[in-house]
Amino acid sequence: MAAPLLRALLTTGLGALVGGCFPTDAGDTAAPVDSEADADTDTDSDSDTDTDTDTDTDTDTDTDTDTDTDTDTDTDTDTDIGLDSGADTDIEPRTDSDGDGSPDALDCDDTDPAVHPSAVDDPCDGIDMDCAVAADGTGGVVFTDLAGTVTDLTAVLGAGTAGAPVSYSVASAGELSFCEGTWYVLLTVDAEPVTLAGVGSATSILSAGTAGSVVTFNTSGSVTLTDLTATGATTSALYAGSGADVDLVLDNVAIVGNEGTLGGGLYHAVGTLRAGATSVTRNTAEYGGGLYLGSVDATIADSDISSNEAWNFPTFANAAGAGVYIASGSLTMTDTTLDGNRTTLGRGYGAAVYADAPLVLERCEVTNNSVHDEWSYGGGWGAIYVSDDTSIVDTWIADNEARSWEPTNTTAGIHQGAGTLVMDCTGDGGVVRNLSDATAGTGGARIDGTFTSIGCDWGEGADDNGLYDIAVYGVYTGYNYGTGASFTCDGASNTCY
Repeated sequence: MAAPLLRALLTTGLGALVGGCFPTDAGDTAAPVDSEADADTDTDSDSDTDTDTDTDTDTDTDTDTDTDTDTDTDTDTDTDIGLDSGADTDIEPRTDSDGDGSPDALDCDDTDPAVHPSAVDDPCDGIDMDCAVAADGTGGVVFTDLAGTVTDLTAVLGAGTAGAPVSYSVASAGELSFCEGTWYVLLTVDAEPVTLAGVGSATSILSAGTAGSVVTFNTSGSVTLTDLTATGATTSALYAGSGADVDLVLDNVAIVGNEGTLGGGLYHAVGTLRAGATSVTRNTAEYGGGLYLGSVDATIADSDISSNEAWNFPTFANAAGAGVYIASGSLTMTDTTLDGNRTTLGRGYGAAVYADAPLVLERCEVTNNSVHDEWSYGGGWGAIYVSDDTSIVDTWIADNEARSWEPTNTTAGIHQGAGTLVMDCTGDGGVVRNLSDATAGTGGARIDGTFTSIGCDWGEGADDNGLYDIAVYGVYTGYNYGTGASFTCDGASNTCY
């Protein structure tokens, strides 16, 4: 009996023992199974187990179908210094030799902490501070088109002299940049939009060398001038004729020491003008010594228009708008000084401003201007001459003078030819210390239309105007007011009330 028992143990117990000790994958089949039962026969009935003639053909059909797809997915997002490509590999911190915050691999000069991609570059020192060679200047003149392509024009535009300025056409849209220096050029703008830029109006100087206009605008569209001086012109420093409808922007521009017939500093026939932080000084013309504006809507802010002259020689005819002359459109000036402009050698009108268009002056100073009639009767009319609707707000009109070869009706301050004028001094302002030498003129204002004063200072004592504060057209009735005066005058009825 031992043999069958041992066989049974070997058949069942060992298989269980093996199966219990070694784990199987979930996909493995069970332990091998004997397909033929071991059935020994005791042929002589003596209870002995005869010779085992078992011819087992046990076939192990165990097929390991292990489909374990377990993949160790690395979700490590550690980027260390920023260059982890996805592999779970520790990266040493990047080297920054000069300590400027840019690794040596990105720094074009890893020995100088002032040079790195985030540095502010000086476009005119010829040194690449921001590691962007294509955008760096050469210390001269470069043109950058709208695609960012840079062309060095230093040799071309630097060849000009005071006696022989270089003529050059800006034929593509983009920016023409001038570094420090005086550049003798006669530029024409034949594309748009175009920007002419310097590094400061005191250092980037464009001069016509007394040979024409510094810039001539031939194409309608947008043009900006910034951080430049325009000087030395004999036919207007900036010239935009009637063939070009130009939207002109002047930003921190100085227009100084130019001449012309219409607009010594600027002749602008059609379009718009926006000027800020701009200085217009020592320019001369018959009309618009500083600026001549044709059909232009203009705004001028935070600027200085001073020491310009309008004169007419040898005919001694009209000379008007020594500071600004506007024929039509509109003109608004805020926080701007108009000082020391004068008309000479002709019948003078509007030493500071001559406006045949709507005019707004807000927080301006109109001072020390001089309007003269030095040849014939009928001139010497106003530091400000207006013939359309006018608004003057919180503005001082002071210390202006009017003189005439035949002093009968000159006006030193405001000469209103027509329209409605409201002067509102609620915040500040007034008309004081203006002097006319005319026997029937006025120092303050001559009224031909409708004039309203709201809380304005018309001077008393040493601050008074002479001869009168107000003279009304027709009978030249004179009125005098003091400080904080509010009244209305009607030129048609020759009365103030």
